[in-house]
Amino acid sequence: MIKIFRNIRKKLISENRSVIRNTNYFKYALGEIVLVVIGILIALQINNWNENRKEQARARKYAWNLKSDLEQDIRETKIRIRQMTRGMSYIDSTAAYFRDKNIQDLTNIDVMYETYISAGYKPFTWYKATFEEIKSSGSLNSIKNDTLRNKIIAYYAFTEHLDQDFIGDDDNQKKYYAYLNRIINSNYPNQQELVDSIRIYHRRSKKEWHASQSYKTARKENLHLLTDNMNDIHVCINVLFDSKGGMLTRSEVELPDLIDDANEIISIIEREYHD
Repeated sequence: MIKIFRNIRKKLISENRSVIRNTNYFKYALGEIVLVVIGILIALQINNWNENRKEQARARKYAWNLKSDLEQDIRETKIRIRQMTRGMSYIDSTAAYFRDKNIQDLTNIDVMYETYISAGYKPFTWYKATFEEIKSSGSLNSIKNDTLRNKIIAYYAFTEHLDQDFIGDDDNQKKYYAYLNRIINSNYPNQQELVDSIRIYHRRSKKEWHASQSYKTARKENLHLLTDNMNDIHVCINVLFDSKGGMLTRSEVELPDLIDDANEIISIIEREYHD
């Protein structure tokens, strides 16, 4: 009987050890799994941190390059404003010259001088290299400041609007010169020399131009206007005033607003990405 009890006891002890071994194994295995998961999570976190650091480094680089582009835009925009202001002044002086004139009071060569005005302006020059790179690389969202990102997008959309405005303004200039070709006889033997002299003296004085050899040579040809109707000249002036209306909006409203927007973006960049 004692032997039987000893056998049962040994069996129970053996089974209990097996249970303990299995329990320990499962605990060890579970611990290993937990450690692996924690390691993966840490690795992912480090990788995300590194990627975020790289992304922010790219954003910083783009931001400062964009700042440089905007500063160049501001300089070019101020040049366009000066061109428009000068052009509008020429329009006013040209209109004033013809306002009280009769057609018989006008000579072909003087009308040629008075209507040779630089009322247009050069196409806008936008420094978009950085913005285009940001778009093509899909890095626009790396700019985390929503206000900055939205202002950048709005700024470059506005430049596209101004490019369309230029097309309209330039069409008015082409229309003006087309009308002039029906009024002025430019068939002077020294025509190129005459035009060159107008370019030189138009910003100086008419008196100096009249004293120039190119004027005296052309004057001898005594060419006449192609029209005897003063209304044809007034139509040209009306086209000029159409041009002036566009340039007035551009130079006094749209372009100053654009400069303000560029300066605001620059200020945000300097605050957001200061060293």
